[in-house]
Parts: sequence; structure tokens; C-alpha cells
Amino acid sequence: MDDPVIQLLLKLKGIKWVAYIVVFVLVVVGIANFTDALRKIYSFGKDIVAHYQKRKLTDEELKKQSSSLAKDLMEFVLERQKNEPQIDFDNWKESTDSQIKYSTETQNIFFRDYAGKVSNIRDEFLKRGLKNENLDRFYQHPTNYLGLRDLAASISSLSEKLK
Repeated sequence: MDDPVIQLLLKLKGIKWVAYIVVFVLVVVGIANFTDALRKIYSFGKDIVAHYQKRKLTDEELKKQSSSLAKDLMEFVLERQKNEPQIDFDNWKESTDSQIKYSTETQNIFFRDYAGKVSNIRDEFLKRGLKNENLDRFYQHPTNYLGLRDLAASISSLSEKLK
């Protein structure tokens, strides 16, 4: 019995705490493997749900695109408000006509550049069960700056709910 490994094992045989440490390590490794397996199963489940809901974007892509869209919409509103014609009470008719024309132009730009994106983002949120009353109210026709601001804020709010 000159084998050093056997001698070491014989010394450790009487020490119970070594057995406890070995069991503890095995339990921790087992739990780590189990939680990793659960994460993979959860991810796979999310992929299946996304497929059947016909999602076009991942949550991460939706968060990124919706945040960007909300920012762009707010910048659009601020830029349009900054350049809005002022009311001239001495020349009321021409002043109001130019404001109406500018407001119509703002709406046309919204429909050209943002309406499709807003509608698609809203659909993606709905596929995830995320709704916002102001988004539902204004996404098709925001009517004025207040509607556009509410639209941007609503998209941003829903974006923050994504993980």
C-alpha cells in the first residue's frame, strides 16, 4: 500500500467535511446546468410564440426601432414648430392661410415619412400584448403637434416596457 493516491483517499475517508464540499460542488454544478437548460427552453418558447404571432422584429430590434422612431418624431415636431409661421393680427387672412398651409404640409410630411413606420411599430407592440390609448388614438391621424407629441411619447413609453 505504497500508492500515494490510496493513502490520500484513506486520510480523506475520515474527514466528513470533504464529502460535504464535494456534494455541495456537485449540487451547484447541477443547478447551474439546470438553470442554463431552463433559459434555453424559455428562449425556444419565445421563438415559437413569435413565429405563430407572425412577429417581424425581435424584442431587441423593436425596442431599438421604436426608440429611434419616437426620437425622430419628436425632432420632427420641434423642427416644424420652430419654423411655423406666426399669426399676424394686422393681416389675419393671409396669416391664417399660411398657418393652414403649413399645418397641411406638416401632416403630409408625417404621412410620407412616418405613418407607415408608426403603424408597423404599433402592430409589433400589439403582437406582444402592449397597447397604449394615445398610440391607438393618434397613429393614423395625429391632427396637430399635440397629437404628434403624444404619439412620440406613447411609442417611447411602450419601448421602455420591452426587456
